[in-house]
Amino acid sequence: MHSIHRRGRSAGRITSGAAAVLAATVGTIILALGVGVPAGATQPWGPHDPGQIHAAPPPESASARAHALTPLTLANIVVTPLGSPSSSFYTFSDPALGSGTGCSNTPSASICLTFGTGQPGGGQFSMNVPSFSPGHIYTEQDGTISVSSGTVGCSATATNDSVGQVEVDQYLSTSPTGPVAAVQFDCTSPTIDITGTIALNIVPTDPNNGYYLFGQQGEITGFGNDNYLTYLDGAQYYNLNSPIVGMAPTPNGTGYWMVGSDGGVFSSGTAGFYGSAGSLKLNAPIVGMAATPDGGGYWFVASDGGVFNYGDAGFYGSMGGQPLNKPIVGMAATPSEATSQ
Repeated sequence: MHSIHRRGRSAGRITSGAAAVLAATVGTIILALGVGVPAGATQPWGPHDPGQIHAAPPPESASARAHALTPLTLANIVVTPLGSPSSSFYTFSDPALGSGTGCSNTPSASICLTFGTGQPGGGQFSMNVPSFSPGHIYTEQDGTISVSSGTVGCSATATNDSVGQVEVDQYLSTSPTGPVAAVQFDCTSPTIDITGTIALNIVPTDPNNGYYLFGQQGEITGFGNDNYLTYLDGAQYYNLNSPIVGMAPTPNGTGYWMVGSDGGVFSSGTAGFYGSAGSLKLNAPIVGMAATPDGGGYWFVASDGGVFNYGDAGFYGSMGGQPLNKPIVGMAATPSEATSQ
């Protein structure tokens, strides 16, 4: 299964969707095609990277990471007035099943979710179709797709001039932890586009299946899995100093790292921050990354073959300073972590 293709937008700007440049399985890089872009701003970026080189914290032990994962409940919403040069990004920690007039939930025909209760920018998502099942994409031709955020809204049906897409990745009306829902959506009317993801009590259902494609703006799309990583707060929602050129998921599939061509690191979900090259003057741009088998560190590689290691990632040599016939475009770690290339 795969996620719907949403426009690559960041708060404060409108950007077109960038082509995916790397593919990663949950736990190992399977393809590397780095983009040789000059290093951008010298400051690192990302919520775990406040702007300086850090001493790597002690890596988590495998046993420490094996405890039960807290279910994810999070909504990430991007609102873009059409014709405007900027978008607004909202994130909410309180998604819930909706109730009341115009809001119904049935196991196979309708979903209604609310977010941001009592907050400006909060709203509601709903889809009503004859039937649905997880892992499929639905459009306005299948039924009604509606979403609101703050004072603006979009409703798409087969008979009006709005369009919508929804992918239902998980849905359970009841479970031991409460209702479970994971939906991605994009609704565009003649005046507004509202896109986002809503997660309610979700956990990875198949963390070792498939792979993810990512783009230069940090957007990701899952294939052969339940898209869990798509629901995290990721780089695609922020103004980046440089394009994303590498991605590595955590071994248990509950988080991921991304690296920019300037060496800045963005960690999402349970992925720990172990350092970055974002404040270094690089001889050549970063073009790829790989994570250690236990998730306690990572490597970067630059187009000149230089290697950077962080956390529990060992340094085993590099091609930095050596004559190359062609630029390096990616890297992969062996399962034993004895070597990297």
